[in-house]
Amino acid sequence: MRNSPSVRRRDFLRGVAAAGAVASTSSLLAACGGLAGSGQSGSTGGTTIRIAHIVPQTGPLAGFTEPDAYLLDLVRAVYAKGVQVGGTTYQLEIITKDAASDSNRAAEAAREAILQDQVDLILTGVTPTVANPVSDQAEAAGVPCIASLVPWESWFTGRGGDPATGFRYTVCFFTGASGEIRAVPPVWARLPVSEQTIGALWPNNVDGDTFRAAFTPAIEGIGFRLVDPGPYAEPASDYSAQIGRFRSDGVQILTGVPAPPDFATFWRQCRQNGFVPPYAYVHKAILFPAAVEALGDLGENLMTSAWWTPDLPYTSSLDGMTAKALAEGYQQRSGRQWMQPMGFTYALFEVALAGIRAAADPKDREALAGALRTLQTETIVGPLDFGGGPAPNVAFTPVFPTQWQRGSGQYPYELVIVDNALAPDVAITGDVKPLPGSGAA
Repeated sequence: MRNSPSVRRRDFLRGVAAAGAVASTSSLLAACGGLAGSGQSGSTGGTTIRIAHIVPQTGPLAGFTEPDAYLLDLVRAVYAKGVQVGGTTYQLEIITKDAASDSNRAAEAAREAILQDQVDLILTGVTPTVANPVSDQAEAAGVPCIASLVPWESWFTGRGGDPATGFRYTVCFFTGASGEIRAVPPVWARLPVSEQTIGALWPNNVDGDTFRAAFTPAIEGIGFRLVDPGPYAEPASDYSAQIGRFRSDGVQILTGVPAPPDFATFWRQCRQNGFVPPYAYVHKAILFPAAVEALGDLGENLMTSAWWTPDLPYTSSLDGMTAKALAEGYQQRSGRQWMQPMGFTYALFEVALAGIRAAADPKDREALAGALRTLQTETIVGPLDFGGGPAPNVAFTPVFPTQWQRGSGQYPYELVIVDNALAPDVAITGDVKPLPGSGAA
């Protein structure tokens, strides 16, 4: 039985709350065991390439994978044709496994895929909670693995990656904090504010610590003054101290990385206390439509960072589908608005097929892993270069400053791209608008 829309929304908001932009995962190395190359590799034989897709289908992160049934139907239609490499036609089999939004279960699912299913390749993603333990298991066993939907710094540094050598069997493609601090502060610098003052709502957790460390010097670098009232414990019910500080210090731009429920509480209290800054740029809390719609009218013109939207000019290497067509197909099938993760989920299977085609023998794990480490390919999220990224094994994708503006169609809000500094080939689809009720022109 399918869940009701209200249940899906509650699960989705819990999922966004659990999904940090960056998370510490060094403890997972011990839990997930092993060093690179300690397992068996070599050819698995036969002409069927078995691919495990390990993501959180249940639990607090399941909202990220809500479009997966639609996406996997599209992928399987392409994969059913098989792939020819070196004169041999290989059949492609996808095995899905639920990581249950839990690092221990994610590692267990990876072990099952490796030992029981004898997979040739693993695809994984959705925050370090899942992507890191799965990648660690693959690295230890010598099985090629592709990760996404996890900030690359969390995946690489959190797993103890060596900047000189990287990993042998595991690769990752996504954006990260390095993209955020390059893309966002320049947008703030251009906003027409009366005072160059930014107020920060940093929670007392790894996300807050990471964003404080990254954005404090970035804000100073554009000549703005940072108002930081200090870390707060999540969940919180009273933000009067922070709101009072922001108001007394004349904050013109609000930023932060709160969980969706906490931001909703804070944002409503801001209105109740008469604090409405001209602009608000909020990470994590308002990534997806459900979180913004839950705010009602208070969601209008909130800004956030996006990794993928239907307005990107890229097409899929699987079937030539455009980003717009992928999003519209999901909306027509599900009746729900498109979501950012769907582009990267689809791209996982693009990278998998490109790697298989690039390998001299795709059934040889060493050959497939070697092909992935240096792979250059085009995808629905843009061009990827695993050999030329910010770290070995990493293909960097840009982040786009965006704003939730009133929708003109069936959905209350639409995400418009307001800056394209990290990817000039992406069109800007709207101008930044001030928050209603702020008094800004």
